[in-house]
Amino acid sequence: MGRAGWVRPRTMSVNRLISETARYAQKAGMDITEADVRNRYEDYVRRHGEEKALIALRNTLESFREQARKEETRLFCLVKAECLRKFGVAPANRRTFKAELRENPGLYESVPSVKEYMRRFCG
Repeated sequence: MGRAGWVRPRTMSVNRLISETARYAQKAGMDITEADVRNRYEDYVRRHGEEKALIALRNTLESFREQARKEETRLFCLVKAECLRKFGVAPANRRTFKAELRENPGLYESVPSVKEYMRRFCG
């Protein structure tokens, strides 16, 4: 019993879009809060209408997701370089590195980039 041709609906509540937009903005290193995103969204609704504001919010979310992904890649490369320099070995990929951090959080506490990575991407 398959779902051939099934497409996941792209409907998300406005509140969830706002909270995800703020979360990804913070992961990307921006100082944007959920209140900031909500205020801009409501202002855009007043000026351009609900439909255009929703489109703009979705586009902003996608942009912030991409920026957060690039920032995570950049920071993980820094983590790998610092771990290689300090320990002689580097984590192979993000998934195993995150699992290792969950199992043994004190292992890398002397590496500053790992602390930053944990703060932004493991919480």
